[in-house]
Amino acid sequence: MPEEKLVTIVTLSYNKAKYLRDWAEGLAKQTYLDKMKILVFEDGSTDNSLELLKKYQSEYRLPLELINNKKNMGIMYSTLKAYRKIDTKYWAFLDSDDYYISSRKIEKAVSFLEEHEDYSCYACANMLELADGRNVPSPFIQNPSQSFSGIKNSPFFQTASTTFRNCFTPQILEALENLSEDKRDSFNADAFRNFLAHHFGKFYFDSSLDSLWRCNIGAWGTMTPISQDLSNMSAYYEYFKFSLAQWGMDENAQHCLNLSFYFYNKILDEFVKHMKQLDILEFEQAIYKDNDIGQNVFKELIAQVKDFKAFGIKANI
Repeated sequence: MPEEKLVTIVTLSYNKAKYLRDWAEGLAKQTYLDKMKILVFEDGSTDNSLELLKKYQSEYRLPLELINNKKNMGIMYSTLKAYRKIDTKYWAFLDSDDYYISSRKIEKAVSFLEEHEDYSCYACANMLELADGRNVPSPFIQNPSQSFSGIKNSPFFQTASTTFRNCFTPQILEALENLSEDKRDSFNADAFRNFLAHHFGKFYFDSSLDSLWRCNIGAWGTMTPISQDLSNMSAYYEYFKFSLAQWGMDENAQHCLNLSFYFYNKILDEFVKHMKQLDILEFEQAIYKDNDIGQNVFKELIAQVKDFKAFGIKANI
């Protein structure tokens, strides 16, 4: 009889052909390969990503289901489809430009979650590939292996490091699919996955270096600091509203609201600093450099503070 599938690996592929062999080799050497499903959404790449995925599927005998979008549909389109297709107890998201270092990466994660039902996430430490090509350990490796309870007490764990318990209820999936187009960008990456899992259990961090994150490519690594703050402000506010609708005003919702307000104030402080230095043009250029964040989010600053006041909640970071 075939092995029971316990964990699904989700990968979105778009014009990352040069990194796909590392991605495939890291998966192929996993000791839990027989218990894994690999879902790959190829999103209309214009390089040879599709051909390489088919080649590596055969070459490494990967248990891979390849979904080919005929044209580029964007991250959230494929992400929502992936969430719907996860039917295993556990799952992980692995970007196509990252890869697993340890052959026991998935085995360790699933084994821990199988033995600890009150945990919703297992995370490892990352190697970081810098812009100059050097690989360095994440500073977080200096922390001992430990548990975290609640989003307020937990650090942020990057995509390649995490394996989650499957928490996608029909209600949550429906809520995600009903998000308006202008809010969806906040829900398509690892910040949301961390946020969601905190509602269902504790996190465990294993300080072993089991994955590699190419931290200077991709959307986040190429954003300006001010645009990262704008993105965080908007995202945590949307998580607050999502949490409020799903679970009421719990500790996680409160902390997301506090974080959004923190980034709001940080942005305004930066704006005041540039005003004093008469560098308004420089400040605006930093904001508008990133089209995916840019002008629309900045315009929400004034509207958002009215919402903060409406809830009557002070920020307590």
